[in-house]
Order: sequence, then structure tokens, then C-alpha cells
Amino acid sequence: MRGRREGDAGRRSGSPRPGRIDILVTSAGIQRYGTVTATTEQTWDEVFAVNVEGAFLAARADLRADGGLLAAVAVALPDTQHGD
Repeated sequence: MRGRREGDAGRRSGSPRPGRIDILVTSAGIQRYGTVTATTEQTWDEVFAVNVEGAFLAARADLRADGGLLAAVAVALPDTQHGD
């Protein structure tokens, strides 16, 4: 999920019975490899939008009204292909 519109669309389509959400798990993410000096601002914005903003918007939209539990999952894998 990237941005508020995608989050709202996902919320509307993801539940067969709209209502209270007791537990929300955010585990989507993308990973791009590169050094700080080689990473473009566009790449950084893309990773941040999916990994951080997407989880924030989902949590805010789904937990604001009724409370509930949030499990935010993050995983980073080493780049074994390029040796960076």
C-alpha cells in the first residue's frame, strides 16, 4: 500500500463485513539494495512510502475509531547477490 488512496481502497475491499477491527497486522514491505550515496531520493521515497507510511495509514484508518491491537512486522534481508 502506498499512500492514502490505496489504503482507503484496500480497507473497503478487504473486509467482507465492515466493522470493528480487533487486530491489524501490517507486514507488507519492499526492499531496495544500495549504499547511502548510491540510493536515489526516488528509491528512498518509494521504500519509505510502502514500509513506513503504508503501515501508519493502515493503523490510523483501522484503529482510530475503536482501538484494537497492532502488530507491525518488519524484516530486512542481506544482499547476498551483490556483496555490497
